Amino acid sequence: MIQESLLISNEQETRIIRFDKILYIITEDYLSTLILINHPRFICSKPLCEIMNHLPPYFFQISRACVVNMNEIISVKRSARKIVLSNSSELIVSMRKMKTLYEALTNKNAAFIVRTIGSSIVISHYCNPILFLCLH
Repeated sequence: MIQESLLISNEQETRIIRFDKILYIITEDYLSTLILINHPRFICSKPLCEIMNHLPPYFFQISRACVVNMNEIISVKRSARKIVLSNSSELIVSMRKMKTLYEALTNKNAAFIVRTIGSSIVISHYCNPILFLCLH
């Protein structure tokens, strides 16, 4: 059976959060914050590494403190080492993770089509362009 949700708790409540509703997870001052699509954020004291053990492979750690849902990335600004997510959030990718992220995005799924248009790389999911990689 494929798990589609994360069961996670804090001092006030326990939530079942679908993986496809998670934009990214960021840790700061021993607290992990799940940034969700169209829902309030959820804060817990569970370490990021423990949460990552339960995430599907389309989540990628872009820095020591942040994991993103690669399905929500709409743009990669390679020269600035930033990604833009579907909610317009911009996150910095660590220098060591940039190449691996690019490879993970381009090799992630056979359903994705990679093509070059001018100086950008466009990754499409069948007919829907989802990602532009700026090469400047």
